[in-house]
Amino acid sequence: MSIINSIPGFVHDSLYIFGQCMGWTYKEASVIVCIRWWPAFCLISTLPIIAGLIVRILKDKKRWLSLYLLLPACIYTLLYWRVIQSINMHYPVAAPFADNYYKLWADLEQIAQVCNTTYNITNAIIYGALFLLIMLVNGLLTYLAFPKLRKGNV
Repeated sequence: MSIINSIPGFVHDSLYIFGQCMGWTYKEASVIVCIRWWPAFCLISTLPIIAGLIVRILKDKKRWLSLYLLLPACIYTLLYWRVIQSINMHYPVAAPFADNYYKLWADLEQIAQVCNTTYNITNAIIYGALFLLIMLVNGLLTYLAFPKLRKGNV
């Protein structure tokens, strides 16, 4: 459990240092990175999946399968877009950073209470494990979507 409890401290320190480098307060860095950038990274990580399927279609590599998979891939990307819209509605972009920071803090506390765990564990799961899982899954899907180069077929 000490590793999970150390993740929020590491993230806090990283956000603080990053914020100082950018001329931001910790609260500004926290809101920008955790509420704005991380969901955007998740969305952007779906785009190479679509690109890989389009490359497959253009290269005639399992064209029909790729055409069938293109619609679910686009829907998958649109779902991420919808999540970002929901986040932006819940944490308005025009709201002061401190308001969104304290609202996020309260939301994580509430999730921790409902799940009968601690704020640190909830924070580590959402901003550590879940983010890494999304990146790994989208990376694997991208790898599977792009046609593979075979020796002699360059």
